[in-house]
Amino acid sequence: MMKKHLRHILSIVAAVFLGMNAFSQDVPDTLSTSYLDGADAYVCNDEKIGPDDMGSVEYLVVRNHEVRMRITFLRFDITDNPRFNPADQAYIGLYVNHAQKMGDAFREISVYGLTDDALDNWDETMLTYNTAPGLSAAALADYSLVESKTSYLTKLTVPADTVGWIYSEPTTEMDAFINDVNKNHMLTFILLVEEPNTGDEVRFDSKEDTDTLRAPILHSMEPIGIAEQKSLSGVRMKQNFPNPFVGTTTLSYYLKEAEHVELTVYNMLGAKVATLVNEFQETGEHNVNIDVDRLKLSPGIYFAKINVGLASQTIKMNICE
Repeated sequence: MMKKHLRHILSIVAAVFLGMNAFSQDVPDTLSTSYLDGADAYVCNDEKIGPDDMGSVEYLVVRNHEVRMRITFLRFDITDNPRFNPADQAYIGLYVNHAQKMGDAFREISVYGLTDDALDNWDETMLTYNTAPGLSAAALADYSLVESKTSYLTKLTVPADTVGWIYSEPTTEMDAFINDVNKNHMLTFILLVEEPNTGDEVRFDSKEDTDTLRAPILHSMEPIGIAEQKSLSGVRMKQNFPNPFVGTTTLSYYLKEAEHVELTVYNMLGAKVATLVNEFQETGEHNVNIDVDRLKLSPGIYFAKINVGLASQTIKMNICE
């Protein structure tokens, strides 16, 4: 409880110092499966286990290997969240804790959306292959999606021996799914490996893990309404991608006219920790890379602030361990 109050106080200090009003909202700009009625679980259709066994609640698994088929389900609650109304360049983030012995240099994980709102009320404590929404009966060590209730959205790529955050590719299909399937404010995603392989399984942290900050996340860029309003001032800075991030991330902004630009980074206490840009720049799109090691930034919340003439804009960034 003390930590929660401390974070709130630091947020207020940063908001006052940076002249922001983003902290007046009670909803997060990055959702995790632990938020409101979110959920996560994986199911098995293994020759050794069968289709009725429930997966561990401490981690999530995807696998497609000879005798083992394992599929992960994620549910996000976007109730009254302006970040996802509408969504823009949305993506899923997963914290990989095991990707060893894959046999290949990388593994691709397909992400499907559950298009039938009536099926979003699944219970993670009772989920099995035979009860999972969007799946139909299949031979052991195989799977079958119900085409009328699922839709391919995007993919995640997991390099071999990875430990840390990975992110799905932003796609128009992903944004359309979030914007169209929101009658009950619930979004269910199905993650699976479609190509059989000889490697080991890939595991991710779930919301039940001891480190809740590593629960699966869903993030969308800045809402269009806000972006349009700020673009009138002569500058539009997009949300950094990826976010949250480990190691590096990229900031992009567009200048309507040639102008002097100052781009700086502040910590939660409002102290300036880095100046990324301080020069005259031409009109158009500009990209700036943020390297955590080079800037010597510790994990935590930071704010990137851009000043162009009399206009300014600030975004929040999250550096993970």
